[in-house]
Amino acid sequence: MLNQQDIQDRRIRAAVREYDQLTRRRFTVVKLEEPIQRGWRRTYAMTEQALRRHDSETLAEILAVINTVKLCRRSDFQTHEYRGRRLVEIEQPLRFIHDREWYRCGLPERWFGYFDIRHYSEWGRPAFRADFAFPKLFELRIEPYMVSELALPDPSIETRIEELRRFLDLKGGWNRWYHLKGKPVSSCYFSRGRRTQILEREHRNTILNAMRGEVEPNAPEWCVRFNFQRTKDFPNPAWFTGNSRLARLRSDEPWECNSPRRDHFRKQPLP
Repeated sequence: MLNQQDIQDRRIRAAVREYDQLTRRRFTVVKLEEPIQRGWRRTYAMTEQALRRHDSETLAEILAVINTVKLCRRSDFQTHEYRGRRLVEIEQPLRFIHDREWYRCGLPERWFGYFDIRHYSEWGRPAFRADFAFPKLFELRIEPYMVSELALPDPSIETRIEELRRFLDLKGGWNRWYHLKGKPVSSCYFSRGRRTQILEREHRNTILNAMRGEVEPNAPEWCVRFNFQRTKDFPNPAWFTGNSRLARLRSDEPWECNSPRRDHFRKQPLP
């Protein structure tokens, strides 16, 4: 006879199974009548010196294995530094090959002369890493990145995926599913209270929708928990400071704080 825990586990397994199936077919590929440009594409190509060499065919085969591709919205492939304004160029080195990939792809041994082989021990197993020894034979080239098809999400599938994700998050489904599958789960992910974070996010969205006027006039009161500082997505922006307290917000009339600590909240127009 099944108990409540067994029934909940079956619901979680079914939800995860449906979530995986919907994720695989959430996008529909639509072909465009005319290709459009979506940024720039940078990749490696052989130089004129490499094309004149007698082993140009071998170099072309090697480039097909170690080549890398980068996409960027800027034609100069520059981006801002982390928390900075200075522009720096995006790095794009050639790929290196591990011994496992070398033997799995069946690469010929005559290619060893084109690589710098570095041997090391991996958990007591002899291994090596191969880096291309002549990077000057290849050069970076930039070309427009043309797209001939787009992957559009299905609205009905997206809605169902969001429902399943919300159910699994609120019920601790992912943690329970990992436990049922015998996978190790790090306790740091759930140490801060995943359910509390999800509820606070939903309550914050409820406040924003009410202030924008997107809630029905006859909607009931919402018991919300807020903990954010600044909001400017609604007509009358305000500043909210203080700790997380339970408050009541009516969508059909202005909200006033009747708490004895109402001086913790101040409302002022944004600059």
